[in-house]
Amino acid sequence: MRVRVATFNLENLDHRPDQKPSLDTRIEALRPALVRLDADVLCLQEVNAQGAKHRTLEALEALLVGTPYAGFERVATESDSGKPFRDVQNLVTLSHFPISSHEQLHHDLVKPPVYELATVADGSHDSREISWDRPILYTRHSLESETGIPDGTGLHIVNVRFRAPLAAHITGKKTGAFEWADAASWAEGFLLQV
Repeated sequence: MRVRVATFNLENLDHRPDQKPSLDTRIEALRPALVRLDADVLCLQEVNAQGAKHRTLEALEALLVGTPYAGFERVATESDSGKPFRDVQNLVTLSHFPISSHEQLHHDLVKPPVYELATVADGSHDSREISWDRPILYTRHSLESETGIPDGTGLHIVNVRFRAPLAAHITGKKTGAFEWADAASWAEGFLLQV
C-alpha cells in the first residue's frame, strides 16, 4: 500500500486586505500545487489565524475548497494559552487517515538552555535562554481501516517549521539589517537563532 506524505510552507497564508498578492491570487497558484502533491497526509506551515476573539483558519479553509484535503481530518497548533490557533505561523496537519492522537511540544521535554553571550558590545556577561520560537506538532494516524495493518501500528508524523537561517540580534553587534560588526558576532547570533 502506498502512503504519500507531503509538506508545504504556505508563507504566512492570510486574508488581510493589505496583503500583496491577495489571497485570491495566492489560491490560484497554491491550490493546483497542493492537489498535484496527491498526499494522504499533508503537513502545512505558516498558516495565520483570523479573528481576535474567535480565531479561525478562514484563509486555509478558502484554499482547501474543492480539493480532496477539504474533507481530511486536521489538527493545528494552539496558542500558548491553549486556545485554538496561534496568531501567526500555525502548523496544520491534514490526514486522509483517522488521527488517533496529537500533541503540541514546546520545551515540554527539555527546558531551554541558558547561554552566556561572548560577543556583547559592552563586555557585560549577558545571558539568555535559547528557546524554540515555534512549537512542534506531533500526530499519530491510524492506518488500520485502510490497510488491514493492526491498529497498534500507526503512522507517526512530526510537523515542524524552524526559523529562517538568519542570525539573532546581539546588542551593539548588528550594524544594519544584514550587516554585522564582525564574524564572531554573526556566528554567535546564528547559533542563537532557533
